[in-house]
Amino acid sequence: MKTIMNVILFWIAILLPVLAMGQEDQIDRIIKRLRGSGNFSVVTPDVREEVIRRIRKDNKDSYAKSVGNARSDYFILARLGDVDAASQLLEALRESFATPAHGFPDRIFFESEAPPMIVPLIAGDFFKDDGETISAAGGDDYMYYVYPLSVEMCVLVLQKIRYNETFARETREWAKYNSERVADVPPRLTRELMQRWWRENETPFRAGDYGAVQPGERLPPSTRPPAKTIGVDRYPVPKATPATPIPTLPPAPAVLISTPVDKKVSISAPAVSAVPPERPWRIIVVIGLLAASAAFFWKRRT
Repeated sequence: MKTIMNVILFWIAILLPVLAMGQEDQIDRIIKRLRGSGNFSVVTPDVREEVIRRIRKDNKDSYAKSVGNARSDYFILARLGDVDAASQLLEALRESFATPAHGFPDRIFFESEAPPMIVPLIAGDFFKDDGETISAAGGDDYMYYVYPLSVEMCVLVLQKIRYNETFARETREWAKYNSERVADVPPRLTRELMQRWWRENETPFRAGDYGAVQPGERLPPSTRPPAKTIGVDRYPVPKATPATPIPTLPPAPAVLISTPVDKKVSISAPAVSAVPPERPWRIIVVIGLLAASAAFFWKRRT
């Protein structure tokens, strides 16, 4: 009996480090693929939290203080649904809207690659009363509109929904319609519309049930004739005239909301595929250990 217990303890001591090395190497390979090819299908639900933990461990500085490849890791974390990383990226985006670059390429990331879980992190911006000015910037070859920050974030969310097939078709069509008319109405109307829409859809967003998100109201159509512009697909910045009355929507009740970054946000699990098989050297090591152990105990018996 004592010999059997010794054999069991011997194999536990040998195999546990080998299995641990296998898991460690698996996480290393996944992170390497994320940083290299950006293949997120290798992140299965059973390893997602460990992958996030390891990447966080490699990046102890905040996004604002990090440089180079460390900054790229924050985009990986945000795509994996890490709320803290997404919040830091959003804060940097808010600060960058005042620059000539107009927030690129971070804005493109949030509109195209970031998961829908970012919307609750942005919703608080809908309720900021930060002015009514829409201005145009750029040169002869390129123009873009500069909105108040609250409207910039409204547009970002509309674009996120418009191009993300997780949402229902009618919701995407609603987002497309409104995103193309923001430049034609006073910023107040866009804010109030998005405030009402958020109140009606906060619950499915918090639950990660994005297919249940419903469309809201539509911005009023512009009464201004289109004019030729260069490099933009919207009307030029409108000038208020007595002949063009400003459309109004029913006033929204004053509601202050806050979206704490540490509140748990559910996200849909990404599509997954099998992780590459373990390297054959582990099998060779185990076979060698088995053979050595058998020889050792055979010698003792003889």
